[in-house]
Amino acid sequence: MDANDVAWDETRITPRDPSLPDAVRALRPDEILLAPNRVFIGFGVGRLAWGIIWEQDDTQTNRWTLYSNAEGLVKTVYEERK
Repeated sequence: MDANDVAWDETRITPRDPSLPDAVRALRPDEILLAPNRVFIGFGVGRLAWGIIWEQDDTQTNRWTLYSNAEGLVKTVYEERK
């Protein structure tokens, strides 16, 4: 998933923002996009780009999913229900 393909209102945060947790900055992302129910952390550009996404399910709002996306291969890493 390329961040340019993301179709939601987002706020772009600089990856070097000192307010970010050290663990996020240590990943050295190329971009960070925030939305009310979603976070996208992107790495690389072009064909080698990939991302980590943490988002709330649209229909089951008590469900959140962490997944990775590289070249269209989506892998669920973690799910949580609150």
